[in-house]
Amino acid sequence: AVILLLPLLVLAFSFVRPTTLPPPSLPPNFDGVAASSLAHDLAQHFPDRSPGGTGSVRAAQWFRDEMRQYNLTVSEDTWHQEVPGLGRQRLQNLWAVAPGESRRAIVVMAHRDDTGAGPGLNDDASGTAALVELARGYARGSAGVASGVRSAHTIVFLSTDGGAYGGLGAARF
Repeated sequence: AVILLLPLLVLAFSFVRPTTLPPPSLPPNFDGVAASSLAHDLAQHFPDRSPGGTGSVRAAQWFRDEMRQYNLTVSEDTWHQEVPGLGRQRLQNLWAVAPGESRRAIVVMAHRDDTGAGPGLNDDASGTAALVELARGYARGSAGVASGVRSAHTIVFLSTDGGAYGGLGAARF
């Protein structure tokens, strides 16, 4: 048994740990200050984004308007569903697509709604703002974007409704 363990022990300590990967050669595109500003704007103007409410409809338009600045077309899926504590409501998922080298897609998602209990800065204005800021980095040929990053995969920027109520929009998508 000792004869078998000795070679295994020598082998285990002979591996060299890999070095850390170098930073990517892509230009830094995510602007944290801009994302924070977007989050505050969304939360301040639409503090109650409960599914089916006026604030929800206006927040959806806010998302469309933000994406339009980057020449990203927004698609939508609208449906009616029972929302816990709110009854049957109209919900809407929105998404924009940044084409990549491949049709294989990566979905980046944040929910746009909140419970209406507060301004919803962290539920989920911050996530929605980060989604918009990420989309800006992948937009091509738009104002405020010098040169969008071309991803190996197509990227879908998905803004869901009903996230604060059990991820209803994510389940729908």
